[in-house]
Amino acid sequence: MNTTLRERLKQSLSENNMTQSELANKVGCSKSIITQYLLGQCNPKQDMIYKISQVLNISPGWLMGFSLDEEEAKQEVKSRIVGMIDTLTESELVKLEKLIILVYDK
Repeated sequence: MNTTLRERLKQSLSENNMTQSELANKVGCSKSIITQYLLGQCNPKQDMIYKISQVLNISPGWLMGFSLDEEEAKQEVKSRIVGMIDTLTESELVKLEKLIILVYDK
């Protein structure tokens, strides 16, 4: 397993004050799977990297060990936002639109 992924996962858990069990519950796997990632016994698949990244509010690319430049980091944020928007209800979308208008009117 990529040592950087292990280190960055551990760092992100710490920065989010989150336990392995809490992360496992939020991404839908067992604590033992998270432990295996942290010990380097197995690699998370792409869908799990995405879920972990969402929960820990980090870039999947960064988690996998890539150094992102500013433009790549912006694109990662945009991708996460689009993913979140796709899950919103109609009333939530209306609220989001109002919030965006409020931010841009300043």
